[in-house]
Amino acid sequence: MSTASSFHSISAAADRALAVQFRLGDCMFDFLPASKHCQCEDDSTRVSLVASHPHLGRIGSLNFVKTTRRNPTLTGESCCPDNLWGFKDTLFDDEGRLCLRVPEPDDWCGTGAWGDELNEGEIIWIDDLEVLEQFRERGVGTSMLTELMASEYVTVADHLMCDPRPRYIPRISYECFSAWQDRLLTFFRTNGFRRVGRTPYLGYSPNPFHPSHLIAADDDADQYEDYVQCLEVVG
Repeated sequence: MSTASSFHSISAAADRALAVQFRLGDCMFDFLPASKHCQCEDDSTRVSLVASHPHLGRIGSLNFVKTTRRNPTLTGESCCPDNLWGFKDTLFDDEGRLCLRVPEPDDWCGTGAWGDELNEGEIIWIDDLEVLEQFRERGVGTSMLTELMASEYVTVADHLMCDPRPRYIPRISYECFSAWQDRLLTFFRTNGFRRVGRTPYLGYSPNPFHPSHLIAADDDADQYEDYVQCLEVVG
C-alpha cells in the first residue's frame, strides 16, 4: 500500500472512530458575535451559532443576520451578505416594504402562504449553515435551527429566511450539483421552511398559526426556472 493510500485509510478510520463517539445529546450550542463583512453602522445583528462536542470540538456552525425592516441593510445603504442583497432586491422596495405580489392569486404567489405579514417583524437571514461531513445526518443541523428558533433573537412576529441554493460550487457534474441542491431543499423543508411565492427563497414563521405550517413539504411550490424574467413580467 502506498504512503498516500495508507494516510487516507488512517484518516477515514479516524473519522469513523470520531463518529462512533458522537452523541447529539452531548453537544453544546453557543451564540457568538460574528465578524462583520465590512465596517458599517446599522441596526443589524450578526451572530454565529456554534455547535461543539466536549471531546470532538467544533462540529458545525450557523451564521445569521437579524435585521430590522427599515435599516440600512435592507434599504441599500449598507453592506450585507450577497445573498441577502438578492433577497432584498427580489422581495422588497428601498423602504423595506414588500413589493413583489406574493399575496395576489396568480402564478407568482406559489402556495399563497406568504403575504403582507412580511411587512411586519424582523428578518433573520440564515447566511450559511455547515456541519462537518462525518457528523452530517446526525441531527446537528436541525438542532442548530431549533436552538436559533428558541433563542432571544427570534420573536413570534419575525421571519427566518434562507436561500437553499448551494453558494460554493466545486467542479462537479450537473447531476451531483442537482442532488446537492435537493438535499438542501429537503433539509429546510423538513424543518418547516416553505417557499416564498415562486422565488428561490424559503421562509419559516415562528407563529404557529402561520399558513405555511399547513403546507406539507411535498406540496410546497417550486421556483420559476428564470425568476428574474418572471420579476420583469409581474413587476
